[in-house]
This record gives sequence, C-alpha cells and structure tokens, in this order.
Amino acid sequence: MGKYYPIVSEEYKKAVEKCKKKLRGFITEKNCTPLMLRLAWHSASTFDVGSKTRGPFGTMRHKVELAHGANKWSLSCLM
Repeated sequence: MGKYYPIVSEEYKKAVEKCKKKLRGFITEKNCTPLMLRLAWHSASTFDVGSKTRGPFGTMRHKVELAHGANKWSLSCLM
C-alpha cells in the first residue's frame, strides 16, 4: 500500500518549482540549513507505524504535532 498523490496541473507544478527555488535561495541567504534540517527530522521522526500517521507529510501544521514531545522546541521557531 503506497502513498496516493493527486494529479495536478502543469501550472501547479510550475508554481511549486518556483516556490522551491525561492525557498532554497532564502535558506541559503539566511544560512538556516541546520534549522530546516532539524525541523524536517523532527517532523519525520514522529511517524507512527501502527496508525501510519504523522511523519514528513506536512504534519507540522497541526497543533497536535507541535505539542508532541519531540517537536516542542519547534513552536518557538515557527512563530
């Protein structure tokens, strides 16, 4: 059982690529690679095998994930 990814338009794909490029530039300019890596790691490390929930698929946007013990530090980074 794999992940399901929705079909998106070419316009959407181009917008995502543009956003990625801008984000990479911002990360380089502000020298925040270590912070971004830590944020990604803590999000990914919350994956629950039993329920197949949490993990690196945008979970940090939910308050329950921010309250998770492994992610408590990140609340101050995201505000």
